[in-house]
Amino acid sequence: MIKMGDRDMTVIHTPGHSPGHLALYDKSDKLLLTGDALQGSGGAQVVDPLPSYDDADSYLKTIDKIEKMNVDMILAAHPYRPFTEAIVKGDDVKKYLKESRDYAKWLEKLILDFLKEWGPQNLCEVAKYCAAMAKGLMSPFWMPPNMQTLRPTGAHLRSLQARGKVRYNQVDQTWELI
Repeated sequence: MIKMGDRDMTVIHTPGHSPGHLALYDKSDKLLLTGDALQGSGGAQVVDPLPSYDDADSYLKTIDKIEKMNVDMILAAHPYRPFTEAIVKGDDVKKYLKESRDYAKWLEKLILDFLKEWGPQNLCEVAKYCAAMAKGLMSPFWMPPNMQTLRPTGAHLRSLQARGKVRYNQVDQTWELI
């Protein structure tokens, strides 16, 4: 518990964006300060076409955890699509959580479909494709991969590998379907 003025904030572990990510919850006002724990369908700028997280499975578990909490307002670090403000209230809280989950699942399917159609690919090519296909954006396919595209793409590839759906070829440095 952390005291912030007249508020008692409970510290909640919300991994996914980063392993040690934390959120602060004010139970009396049903307010959750999430920072970057939830990212809808990504940042509001073209340079941030995908939500940014290091561990896809932990990201989805964090969404599950927050859905079970009694939250009426989320204060995020930034506005995340499809919302235009960093504060999400009321019925939009459920929409925000659903968008975060649906987008992560869409991204995983996109990666699988890309590898099925194009065969083994390196991380940069998969990330460029994902950025180009980002829902709601017209991202250029020629845009060089950056942390915002490499992190979530790599997170999903590692998750798929752990579930036996893809494998990494260390010699060619490519990912392929099993």
